[in-house]
Amino acid sequence: MIKFFRHIRQKLLAERRLSGYLAYAIGEIILVVIGILIALQINTWNEENKLEKSNRVLLKKLVGELDLNMDRLMYLDTSNKDENGVSKLDRILANADTALHYMTSGLDTSGIVWMLETRQWWAFQFNLHSSVYQEMISTGRLYTLEPDSLIQQIETYYKSLEQREFYLDKMVDGVHRHWEDCKYGEASLETEFNKYGVDALDHHQWVFDRHSENYLDLQQAVKRSSIVMHYEKAELKSQLKLSQELKNQIENVLAQDR
Repeated sequence: MIKFFRHIRQKLLAERRLSGYLAYAIGEIILVVIGILIALQINTWNEENKLEKSNRVLLKKLVGELDLNMDRLMYLDTSNKDENGVSKLDRILANADTALHYMTSGLDTSGIVWMLETRQWWAFQFNLHSSVYQEMISTGRLYTLEPDSLIQQIETYYKSLEQREFYLDKMVDGVHRHWEDCKYGEASLETEFNKYGVDALDHHQWVFDRHSENYLDLQQAVKRSSIVMHYEKAELKSQLKLSQELKNQIENVLAQDR
């Protein structure tokens, strides 16, 4: 092809047909420009195709991350069901409420023994995954996704998760501090109870005095545990719903791009 155009150019020059040569030169320039534009367009298509395939991989990784988060949330919510179908979390919430009832109405021997033997009220962190999202943010890949509504939903989900975990961490830390205040009361009693059983109560008469400092510390710790755990259960349900909604949105986008 190059020899063919060279032959035409040499023939025009030999014949000294200047106008024809200029027309040929312009035509050759136009062909070169068209070739460059076509090459650029092909390169753009290739890059867009690579980006689309890479984004599909990234979205599938994000679905995997959401599955891990939902597994964790469902574990916290429904794990270890008893023979009556009551989940561990619901059982612990019920125990915390029962303990608070005992503390409010005043403890007797059976009440404090039940609390020491049960001791199943606690507060927890979600500890959910966000590494794929952090990768998307740090590399700028999040903003290459389509449609824009998907980007917005991903951002909303992870910002919601970040805020929830921030406040829950602070609340859980507060609960731990309340239980730390019980180290000279309930914690000491629990240690002795594990060794001596009911006889340990003889050295901890504060459990029967609703106005004693140790009693009030324990009451406050149980109260805060109950409040925080009920709040956590509600937040858990909300985050689980958001996780499922985002997963559905991503899977819809992946299905459309097939």
